[in-house]
Amino acid sequence: MHRCSVVLVLALATQTVTAAEEWSQFRGPLGNGHSAATGLPVQWSGDQNVVWKQRIPGEGWSSPVIHKGRIILTAAVPVPGSEKDYSLQMLTLDATSGAIAANVEVFRQDGKTAPAIHTKNGHSSPTPLVEGDLIYLHWGHQGTACVQSDGTIRWRNRKLDYPPVHGSGGSPVV
Repeated sequence: MHRCSVVLVLALATQTVTAAEEWSQFRGPLGNGHSAATGLPVQWSGDQNVVWKQRIPGEGWSSPVIHKGRIILTAAVPVPGSEKDYSLQMLTLDATSGAIAANVEVFRQDGKTAPAIHTKNGHSSPTPLVEGDLIYLHWGHQGTACVQSDGTIRWRNRKLDYPPVHGSGGSPVV
């Protein structure tokens, strides 16, 4: 599998942003992809309209969510010394600086028993969902979990066992 470094770039208008809209799930607060934000940039480059950049460990296709000044996303980080084992993690970043505030391993994927996924997918595709102080994370056949915003794991479930053909892409809903 091709491994690449992922860089999360937060592109904002050059004006000062005083309060960010909560973006608590895939496609936003209502799940429709609409935002009430105004004055957002329509163009950006490596340095135009970029407030910060942060290298993210591992791989992932999940969309980030925004909650109380934090950006939350998932990543599948290759385990050193193994070709197919992954640490499935929840990452939390400070929305103002981009600094990684927390990195929580939720599951460990055993590459010997994990089904293969399509080359155009990754091991961490579903977007997290935030409701109140709880963050719901889903890795398809690898498991679903609920984590408190402080990083404490409330529960994990790996009983949804099925052989995926293309990997997982279904984000949780409440």
